[in-house]
Amino acid sequence: MDRRYALAGLLTIVAVGGVATVAVGSATPLQFGGEDPAFEETSLHTFEPIDTRCAKERTAPDATVSRPVPAGRRVHLNQTIAVDAHDTTLSASLDRFGPGRYVLDVARDPGAASANCDLSVRYNVTLNVSTPEEFTLVVTHDDRLVGTYFSDADASGGSASASAGGSAGGSSAASDRET
Repeated sequence: MDRRYALAGLLTIVAVGGVATVAVGSATPLQFGGEDPAFEETSLHTFEPIDTRCAKERTAPDATVSRPVPAGRRVHLNQTIAVDAHDTTLSASLDRFGPGRYVLDVARDPGAASANCDLSVRYNVTLNVSTPEEFTLVVTHDDRLVGTYFSDADASGGSASASAGGSAGGSSAASDRET
């Protein structure tokens, strides 16, 4: 009698395991967040200011990640911008200034509170780029050049590269602060 229960239990486990395998195997990648939807034009997908800190406390460097998605490329930027007050509001806009050429401007709306240190805000930006083969992205803070990112069609995988500089002197909090 114990063998029958053991055999019935084993068959139940195998049956449930088989159904679970079929359910997981037939699931679409979207159910698990594996694919991004296609997009028709280059756009600002997300803009998220993260936190305001004293500039000397900032330890993470600026970062850029670019990856192919259906009908385009998704570009993620993680950068900092100098601000004068904890309650400064940031906004972002993306404009096209030529074929495959875009400018991302992060603008500051100064707050009223004063700070006892040099403040910076880290922010994340995600862009949908519809021309993944070759594009140029110019990043500005209040219309002052911070960096340039571009896609190289000759590189394997369409990599993105960056160079910082221009009138703002780079993207560090100290050189980006307006005087």
